[in-house]
Parts: sequence; C-alpha cells; structure tokens
Amino acid sequence: MLIRDEDIYPGRVVMLDANLFDVSNCSTGSPSTRSHYCVCLEVTAERVCWLPINSGKSAGRLPIFREEKSGHPNWVNNPKKKFSQGVSYYYPTQVWALSHHTSRSASRHDLSTCQSPNIVRPGCLARILSDCGQALEQARTLPPG
Repeated sequence: MLIRDEDIYPGRVVMLDANLFDVSNCSTGSPSTRSHYCVCLEVTAERVCWLPINSGKSAGRLPIFREEKSGHPNWVNNPKKKFSQGVSYYYPTQVWALSHHTSRSASRHDLSTCQSPNIVRPGCLARILSDCGQALEQARTLPPG
C-alpha cells in the first residue's frame, strides 16, 4: 500500500523497500539494505526520519517488545524468527532520512491499513527517541534520499 503524507507520523511503522533508494547517502551508521519495517521518528517539510527495525537479536541492537506494538500480525509477532516472541530490534545509531515521495514509494509492500496502522506505543517511541537522539540529529543534516 502506498501511504499518503497524512499517514506518516512519529510512531508509525511502515515496511520500506531500501532497494528503491540509495541508503548509503541518506543514513547514519551502517546502511541497511532490503526491505525493513521502519519506525517514523520525525516528520518535517523536507524529510521523514525513519529507524530501520531488525527481526533478530545482535550486538548493539535494542529491543522493541511485542506488547509495545500494534497493527498487522507480521509486525506485531515477528514470524521470521520462531522463538522471538514478537520481539524486534534496532540499532540506535542507524536512522534513514527520506523525502516524503521516497517514503511513499518505498512503502509499496506495506501490509498495514489506515484503519489498523502499524505503530509503536507512545512509551516505546519516547524510549527510542531518547536512544537515537544523536543519530536523529545527524540525520537532520543529511540530504533526503
């Protein structure tokens, strides 16, 4: 589903296809590739800052627990990892800065709906924003992808 500008807001989670833009020029930290669920951290007139989410645990990744999510079952339950119990992970140093157009175009495989959007709960978003503060500051200076 191609999302509309009004569907993009902090805390919203969207599946973005990183093959549709040059991640290396618009991301902080190590650039990710492929499709990722991403949490919207900030929306301005120039850019949308997204946090890529990973399905597996790894050194340096911080958790998002199942209870902190709502929306499509693939987002909430993390079915790619059998024993994950719905936990997803993020690197606090990795933020993507995308244009509104790229954000909409790259969301073409997202399965959530406007009636039941993928989101992280407000307390989780506050924790993520605190964890990612430095990367978000840096992303604000990048040209949007």
